[in-house]
Amino acid sequence: MNLLIRLFITTLVSFFKPKLGLEDTAHVKGRTWPWDYDIQGHMTNTRFLALADLSIFQFLLRSRVYRYFASNKLLPVVVTREVRFKRILKFPRPYTIYTRMAYWDEEYYCWKQVFESEGKYTAEIYTLGVILKQGTRDKFSPKQVTRDLIGEALEAPSPDETIAHLLRKAKIRPELEEALEGF
Repeated sequence: MNLLIRLFITTLVSFFKPKLGLEDTAHVKGRTWPWDYDIQGHMTNTRFLALADLSIFQFLLRSRVYRYFASNKLLPVVVTREVRFKRILKFPRPYTIYTRMAYWDEEYYCWKQVFESEGKYTAEIYTLGVILKQGTRDKFSPKQVTRDLIGEALEAPSPDETIAHLLRKAKIRPELEEALEGF
């Protein structure tokens, strides 16, 4: 239930924040709550991923990409993720999630998110995905999204080591392609 409340707050807040460009970095501030923790007293891995998803959702709303996806019946689908944890988040610490599009090409896009708490790096999440046409198995080009939204194709940054690893992992795993076809 608390994630639904956070989703509602994220959606509401995004209407009052400044609009974002596709190359901007968004930041979402929050605070850890008792229900975010496991028996060992630190925020669970799944909560990190859920908060990262909410941060991406806010980016999509603020950059107007969500409207574009809805009007063209497109679905962003996560292919793989890589998470690196550095420090635990304890109650009731504030945190900030920095979210940006780190890479895109004709087939894949990649989000990079950094969690910070009290000025210290806490975790880093890379999310590699594809865009599918709703009701079909057809992939839609992330480069085409940038062309349609801003009138010109944005040049994607070169993939760093982690993104290159995720791209190799996605391309050598045929079961991922089969899973997307069955979607």
